[in-house]
Amino acid sequence: MTSQLQLLLCVVVAGSPQAVLAQFTPATAAPAPVAHVYVQTPNGVNLYNTSPTGQLSLAVGSPFKSVGLLVAANGKYLISNGTTYVHVYPLSSTGAIGKEVSNINTALYSGAECGTTGPTALDHTGQSLYVQHASVTSSGSIVCSAFQSYKIGSTGQLTFVGATEEGVNEHVAAPTPLTISGQNNYAFDVYGVSFGYETSVIQASKRNAGTGSLEPWRSFVTNPATYDSSWEWMQFGVAADPANHLAVFQMQEQGLPFGKFAFPQLASYSFDSSGNLTTTNTYKNMPASQVYPAVLNMSPSGKLLAVASPTSYSSCKCGTASWGTAGLQVFHFNGAQPITHYTSTLTKTPIDSVHWDHANHLYAISHSASKLFVYTITPTSVTQAPGSPYTIHSPTALVVR
Repeated sequence: MTSQLQLLLCVVVAGSPQAVLAQFTPATAAPAPVAHVYVQTPNGVNLYNTSPTGQLSLAVGSPFKSVGLLVAANGKYLISNGTTYVHVYPLSSTGAIGKEVSNINTALYSGAECGTTGPTALDHTGQSLYVQHASVTSSGSIVCSAFQSYKIGSTGQLTFVGATEEGVNEHVAAPTPLTISGQNNYAFDVYGVSFGYETSVIQASKRNAGTGSLEPWRSFVTNPATYDSSWEWMQFGVAADPANHLAVFQMQEQGLPFGKFAFPQLASYSFDSSGNLTTTNTYKNMPASQVYPAVLNMSPSGKLLAVASPTSYSSCKCGTASWGTAGLQVFHFNGAQPITHYTSTLTKTPIDSVHWDHANHLYAISHSASKLFVYTITPTSVTQAPGSPYTIHSPTALVVR
């Protein structure tokens, strides 16, 4: 036995250094993903794992089957909307999507009289879900709009806790999607978005800390001064930072109704404990975006604001300025201070949806171009991630966990 052992040792020692290292050095494990990215396609939901550099890898099991349109995810569950049903799917530690654990028919509860399911938001605890319902006539007029509030239980079950009907303008589209304040105490959207029927203003709902339900709230808004008394501000989109500030896309209009519009500008507002909004911005220091600000998305740090659009408005001239192109652009968000320019247009590809992760990555999908863009963006640097843009067959929704 001793001679056999000595012979074995001699063989190992006499072998090449590489062989010894291969035998005794453990294989380097791939870095854990910093985010899970869910992209809905006609074939199902693709799950991508994000590396620290922003590079994506398709997860085993993709595409996963689901029903409805992906709308949100918390740490444990992925949520989708059907025409009237909301569906809940469990997520494993690897991000894999399991079989549906619950659903609820929103048509059975108040607020559903305003129409089928629409834009949906989670609060910052991930336990309260807000589902918009809006009814539009064949002529395009809005009849009513409401947000239903649901509680997400520990096993994924959904419980209805209330509904809040919102103000609407019968001539225009439904209010914009909700943005939840960083302190979880208010939700904001824009009522009466239009280009002609002028009543678009920021409106607020107060969140009940106990039940998570939303309650209509009278919020007073103090806007920047206009060019002169013949002009009026119209708001078209809003996004909240982690503190008590909002980024707002707005334009001045002259001579109501159907007056002349100026170019889009970005403003920052602060709100107090009563939900009242004020701003120290002026039209002179509010930046104009190269990209039309159809989509606003705030980074988790609150220091960066992504602006995107699937449509170009470069043909809508306002003097020498246009309303903006399709594409993606990022601004510095400075709390109560004016928003400032950061990047030029990162892409002019039409962008429908954008989301940030907590590792400085920005994701953007284009329905028409079948692309997924990934950028690593900090307040001081911008790089496109390796492999970006990715070609994905007909992406229709984007959720980042």
